[in-house]
Amino acid sequence: MRRNTLLLALATALVAFPARAQGAGEIGGSANAPTRQVDEEHELTDLPKTVRVAPRAPTLPDLTHTAGEIAGEHTIASVEPKTGDRLTSHLFHFDFELPLKEKLLYVGADYGFAGARSPAHEKARFVSGQPQLFGRVVWVEPKDKYALGAGLGAIIPVITYDAKDDATRLSSGTASSLIGIVRPWDISSFLDRRVTLRPWVDVRIGRRKFVLQFRQAVDFAFRTGVPTESSDPNGVQAKVGNIEMLSISTLYFGWQPSPTLTLGVEAWEIYLLKTALPVTDQQRSVFAVSPGMRFTYRWVEPGVSVLFPIGPPLLGAVESYMAMRIDLRVWFGR
Repeated sequence: MRRNTLLLALATALVAFPARAQGAGEIGGSANAPTRQVDEEHELTDLPKTVRVAPRAPTLPDLTHTAGEIAGEHTIASVEPKTGDRLTSHLFHFDFELPLKEKLLYVGADYGFAGARSPAHEKARFVSGQPQLFGRVVWVEPKDKYALGAGLGAIIPVITYDAKDDATRLSSGTASSLIGIVRPWDISSFLDRRVTLRPWVDVRIGRRKFVLQFRQAVDFAFRTGVPTESSDPNGVQAKVGNIEMLSISTLYFGWQPSPTLTLGVEAWEIYLLKTALPVTDQQRSVFAVSPGMRFTYRWVEPGVSVLFPIGPPLLGAVESYMAMRIDLRVWFGR
């Protein structure tokens, strides 16, 4: 009797096992469905973390990214000049960076051009900037909490601005003067007949969803020729042509509340360390701030921000300005 009871229990267990196994598969399937969904969401939102480590600012790189990147920015500015009607300027900037050795050595280039139109003119006038080539190295703490780096850029004067074009552009409130006002950290890229060397140091600190990044650069401008005298009544091009040493300090604070959204603010101080201009201490420096947001989706990062000065613009060339920046960054190479 006891043997029959054991056999009956064993048979019941054997019959019940496939059903339980099937049931377990169904429960596991239901449990795995959200897991697969989470994995898919993880792939969509966090995949870029394989190429980037920290949220980045529009003008500062992720110091330790592991894939190539190319980006473009369009800055639309409304400028109130000292005299005349309000002007509209459009500034375009493109940059490229490639890791030669991941989290160690990077090379890249950037280029910008600008255009401006006053209400008195139907057509905008454009001016090209000078290209910059650069390289940088970085050291990163094993858990990516800290990163230190240094770099060197060279701005090459391949574009020459003649007196007639300068006078025409400046008299109509154009880009060759406005570029140093709206994006003052790019003023060296629009100097005439100057080779500019730009060494810098980078520091980045990351904690959970926050990142703090700082860059200190110094521009050393060397004249390669004597520019033709301009009849510019504002004298802005003549002023920037006399800049010899320029300090550029950039600070960025970012917060990533979700994997697809980063909120942040950039701030700059540009200071004329050495110039042939008879300028006061107040005219030597300019401050600008740019709060904005960035979106992350796979290999693409669109962003939007506003830009405005704190205090008088550079060299007091205009009364004030306000700008909107739209940028798009694309990652590739993996």
